[in-house]
Amino acid sequence: MRRSVLILSVLALGLAACGGGGPDPQEDPQAALTSAFDALKEAEGITMTVSVRSDTGSIQAMSEGSLSEEDAQKVLDSSITITGRNETDPEKAQAEMSIDMAGIDDALEMKFIGTTMYLRGAVRDIMELFGGNPDDADRFVADGETAGIDWARPAVEGEWLKIEGLDELGKQFVGAADMDRTAAQQQEALNELSNLIERNAKAEAGDKEGPGDHLIVTLDVRDFYDGFQEIAGSLGAMMTAGLPPAAELPDEDVVFDLWIDDDFVQQMELDFLQFADFEGADIPEGVEQAALRLTFEEFDDEVEAPEDATTVDSQELSRLFGGMGSPGGGTPGDQPTDICEQLKGAPPEVIEQSAEECPELQPN
Repeated sequence: MRRSVLILSVLALGLAACGGGGPDPQEDPQAALTSAFDALKEAEGITMTVSVRSDTGSIQAMSEGSLSEEDAQKVLDSSITITGRNETDPEKAQAEMSIDMAGIDDALEMKFIGTTMYLRGAVRDIMELFGGNPDDADRFVADGETAGIDWARPAVEGEWLKIEGLDELGKQFVGAADMDRTAAQQQEALNELSNLIERNAKAEAGDKEGPGDHLIVTLDVRDFYDGFQEIAGSLGAMMTAGLPPAAELPDEDVVFDLWIDDDFVQQMELDFLQFADFEGADIPEGVEQAALRLTFEEFDDEVEAPEDATTVDSQELSRLFGGMGSPGGGTPGDQPTDICEQLKGAPPEVIEQSAEECPELQPN
């Protein structure tokens, strides 16, 4: 059941990422919802913030006692903000993500401009947050500088790193076949997802207070999930790897709360307490408030590249992560750069994605 709840949360993200526009939500809620989906395809860009609406007691109950009140508050003080422009040309793509972690603003930031990624993290603050040893950070810097990794110190000190050739780097980890999917195909899949929601969702006017007119949106989970799997599969095997069959999801309707104001979706919430009535649900006793909240803003600006970022050699980074994943570990220079060598021992579904590059690894 817990895995089902997680998947339903992912589906909620898809449902909520919609700009508004058109009919009055109170007079014609279904038409207003449909118009919001259509606006998604035309929006220049959207900023979405994801957070948890709950209380420390409920968070502790959901953790079944594994979290202290202090740790529960850290969850409530965390959020993820994602901004992206609706571009179909990968060379023009722009996006950024920021994670506020337990009250640490911008604890982790990433920017994607074309095929270049910028990354920074409050490494020392994060280590302290999770009870890490500060000496480990200093040791990483010392070992990195000894190995000639000139970005080790800037990384630990929270400065911006610049990783170019992200498309080529990605091929080594998610498979060339998936990375070669065009941005146009991805946009088409997003449009199909919007159409799928439009066909399956039912909306009615609500009366909950919030940032706009309230809509109650209902989805049949299995019908939606069947279509979602097909659309995700069109983007490559990695998008559906590990997803359970629709039969494992509850044969129920799921309700979302949506608020629309000024022809734009302002906020969406998925209340997890509704799952308590589902067969096989195991929501712990003591959970009184637990909802996933998403808020939205229109984005019509540019994602700006940070100044004075330290450039990271993508091939060096590839070898470093290859070493971290290999049985013997090792230093960056010890690891193979050949994709097929790195794929040896990987799961079959991952190997199949590089059938053209590594035919010798394919099962008979």
